[in-house]
Amino acid sequence: MVWNGAVVACAGWCTKEWVAVYYRILVAKANIIKQRGRPRFAPQGIEWTSFNARCGVKRAAVHPVATAPAAPFQRRPMLTQPVKFYAPEDFPEKQAEIRAYTVAAFRVAQSGAALSVEPLAPVDMQRNLVDFLIKGRAIDYWKKQRWLQGDGMTYRLTEEGLAICAKSPSTGAMLAGAAPGPTDVAYWEQQFRENAALPRKKTLRVRVEEE
Repeated sequence: MVWNGAVVACAGWCTKEWVAVYYRILVAKANIIKQRGRPRFAPQGIEWTSFNARCGVKRAAVHPVATAPAAPFQRRPMLTQPVKFYAPEDFPEKQAEIRAYTVAAFRVAQSGAALSVEPLAPVDMQRNLVDFLIKGRAIDYWKKQRWLQGDGMTYRLTEEGLAICAKSPSTGAMLAGAAPGPTDVAYWEQQFRENAALPRKKTLRVRVEEE
């Protein structure tokens, strides 16, 4: 009789445990079905409650809270403004003048609408502006020497090209107390921006530095 009573007690205990497990499975499936087609939820808090006093099994009740979707990333548009540039009809012939002319064109293409004292850097330059200021043969020569790279609508100076540009005189005449001449980069920068008497003229939209 004692043995039979133990078997019955064990069977009853196992039955309660299996009922509790089966109930948890049903609750989980019901929660999945209820959540389908609804907005994405995030758990806010957990509260322990008894759902079956006889079995004494507890579960975690999660209270979902709807979260707003993250706003898509938007790139800020680049500020531009129309600027008129000027260029001579004929390219310089002397080597020192050609180098100063070319470097000045790169400086104008990098600084955009305003004159800049910053040194040249490996950054993108507008192709249409560089092509207007510099003759095609000079561009081809710089690219052949691997001093300049072209990509789509832009040009970019290589490290070797920046080293070549650094050798060009920029303010030598001004430091000596004289006005800059055709062998000075500063002279051609001024010509490109201000000399309306030059025969070639073109208005382009160029980058404006943000304040």
